[in-house]
Amino acid sequence: HGCCYGKATDSFWGMSFHQDGDPIQMTGRVYPTQLFASAIAFVTALILVLLWKRRKWDGEIFITYALLYGIYRFMIEFLRFSTPDMIGWLGLDWAQWASVAIVVCAAIALIVGSRRHGQEQPVGASDAR
Repeated sequence: HGCCYGKATDSFWGMSFHQDGDPIQMTGRVYPTQLFASAIAFVTALILVLLWKRRKWDGEIFITYALLYGIYRFMIEFLRFSTPDMIGWLGLDWAQWASVAIVVCAAIALIVGSRRHGQEQPVGASDAR
């Protein structure tokens, strides 16, 4: 489907990709969504590492990851090439709708978890008695 490549662009960060043996030859400049994905994964990992010692309940870091990934995936899909069969309701593709569901579920889980564990010490913190 070409979904692994970005849409065509004339911007300064557009790149040309060519893969030998691929029946679809990418000859124009496209958004390098693969590189954006790598950069966002690195930033997400940094955020999660920084939050690790401050977590208050088991699963908080995973749910935070799901929230961040859902936001990233929703946004990156605007730069990815989509065929008409990939577009759904309101002009959003199916990956964006899945991202909306992930973000909503993760946000609810974080709110519920924070309410249940809001006054607790971070996981692994010892009492200073």
